[in-house]
Amino acid sequence: MANEPYTYSPLLGREIRLLEIEPSLNDDAPLRGSLHTVHLDDQRVVFSALSYLWGDPDFSYNVTIDSCDISITRNASHALRDLRTSLQSKHIQFKYIWIDGLCIDQSNLEERGKQVRLMRDIYSKV
Repeated sequence: MANEPYTYSPLLGREIRLLEIEPSLNDDAPLRGSLHTVHLDDQRVVFSALSYLWGDPDFSYNVTIDSCDISITRNASHALRDLRTSLQSKHIQFKYIWIDGLCIDQSNLEERGKQVRLMRDIYSKV
């Protein structure tokens, strides 16, 4: 049975959402995680960034966020699975990742515009 679609909470000012992926020892396990709202200027927050709105535009894969589904591309699914594997093996030093197509509410044009204006600052922090 499919989960309900994810409902994004509003972002204020220089807030962004960061994805925290749940670990799994099974490479084929469904992708699960949660989104955390943080202030971009908070120096304590360490994250990486990935733009995945590239490749095949087929959004037939899902990541489950807080028991709700968000559709993602095949490339995003592969990238998140690789990330999850790297987290398990502790080959990476960050806990959170900012992914444009997932951390920005793509259905909210106002939010998309505001977040696009923050992208230079987002990428400068990684």
